[in-house]
Formats: sequence, C-alpha cells, structure tokens
Amino acid sequence: MFSIQCDEARCHKQEQLAICIRYSKNLDVCERFIEFYDVSENQNADSLVAVLINFINSSNLSNVPIIGQSYDGAAVMSGSVGGVQSKLRQSHPSASQAVYVHCMAHKLNLVVVDMCKHLKDARNVFNGLEALYVHFSKPAKDHKLSTIQNKLGLKITKLEKLIDTRWVCRYKSCNALIQNYVSVLMALDNEIVEQKSKDVAQAIGVRATISNFKFILYLFILHEVLQSINILSTQLQLKGTTLGQSGHLVKGVKYTEAIDHGRLGEDNKIMCGKLAVMEVPEEGHT
Repeated sequence: MFSIQCDEARCHKQEQLAICIRYSKNLDVCERFIEFYDVSENQNADSLVAVLINFINSSNLSNVPIIGQSYDGAAVMSGSVGGVQSKLRQSHPSASQAVYVHCMAHKLNLVVVDMCKHLKDARNVFNGLEALYVHFSKPAKDHKLSTIQNKLGLKITKLEKLIDTRWVCRYKSCNALIQNYVSVLMALDNEIVEQKSKDVAQAIGVRATISNFKFILYLFILHEVLQSINILSTQLQLKGTTLGQSGHLVKGVKYTEAIDHGRLGEDNKIMCGKLAVMEVPEEGHT
C-alpha cells in the first residue's frame, strides 16, 4: 500500500504536475519523487485524474491499495464531489478508501499569507520590504549595496521578492534587512547625497519608511514569529512526519510561541540608538 501526493507548478509557460509517493519499508517511511507530467492542455479534475491513473497503471501499481492522497486546498483538488480526491476514489478501485489530507505545510502557508495581508502593521512592513526589493533590483544599485556589504565585512545577502505561494521568502526578507540594515541605509544615503539617479525620490521614500520606529518594531516582531513558523514548516515537510506528529507540532508552536517583548524592545532600542531614529513617546509622556 502507498499514498500519493501531487502539486501543480508553472515553469516557462508550461503547467506541470509533480507526483510523489509515500510508502513504508520495514516500518520506515519512504518518500519518492516520481516525475513531472505536462498538464498544460487542461487542468480540470478529470484531466488530472487521468494523468494519475496513467501513472499508476504504467508503474504497475494498479493493484496496490492507495490509502492516502495529499494535495493543496484548491477546489479542483480538494472538492468532495468534483475534485481530484473524490474522482480518483470513484475511478480507481484500489483508491476507493484513500483518505484525502490537505497538505499541512500548504495550510500553514495560507495562514501566514492571509495574516500578512489582513493585519495592517504586517502589511505595511511587507509593503516596505517589497518597495526596498524593487529599488535594489536594478543591477547598478544592487552592485553598490554588495560593495558596501563587502566593505563592512558582511555576508552578501540579496533582498527577497515576496511571493504568495512561498511565504518563507517573507521570513528571509525580514532576516535580510535586519542583518544588513546599516549597509542598506548607507546605500540609500549615498544615492540621495550623490543626486545622480533619477530614482532619488524613491530612495528618500524608502529610507523614510524603513527608518520609522514603528516599522522597525514590527519588523522584529514578524521576524521572531516567522522564524518559529519557518522551523514548523520545515518539520512538517520532513518525509517521516506523520499526521499525528503534524498535529502535535502545530499545537506545540501555538502554546510555546511567547515572544519576549522585553528582548524585542531592547533590540529595537539598540538599533534605533545606533541609527538615531526617533522613538514614539509613551502615552502620558511628552
């Protein structure tokens, strides 16, 4: 017996279906990537099921029981009536008892992306990070940033583009800015002082955004939260992780994730002190 996993991905205008299988061998869980299948012509449930059945038959697995199936939560895959998970059970006798599980790592991705979109302060931070990425995406500006990083003895780190389907880039983007904050500010300041670039106004705006106290505060908070979630996501994607273990991992993060606000406050004060950033006064104080 085995379980089947698949997901779609687009590469050079071609829609591909990646298929993996999971099975046990001497009580050890094995996970194997099989192949990419071109599904550019049609991506409806019937077409995808046909590809899966073709794979099963061509691999001489038609008589081997399929006990599980795991996909993303898109209706074409997860639909209880017209989705792949339902149609595969109906079309292939050996899969009649295959339990559908929405990929836990994918569910986690959806939660993080929705959080980043709907919380105003998180949205402001990532809008600032995206503007920073766009500004330094030009080769000349990126080269100047790398040169400054070298002079400061820092590891050259590229700013990450934010992609909804890969939430981990949000963690990497926060981390990249925190680790290279001084070099980024120096690159922006040099550009503003030189007044040679037509993007000076953009540089002034980006600098004002990332040097704002509130931006820095939420940058550290999001980095701390996403760091824990990144560890959870990595654990969820291990080939030996079971459904039960996944549940315990999620509960563990929910109950143990307690951000040390005092430490975060100290980190912010240190960075703001170094950069002469104005702190927001507490209520009742002038």
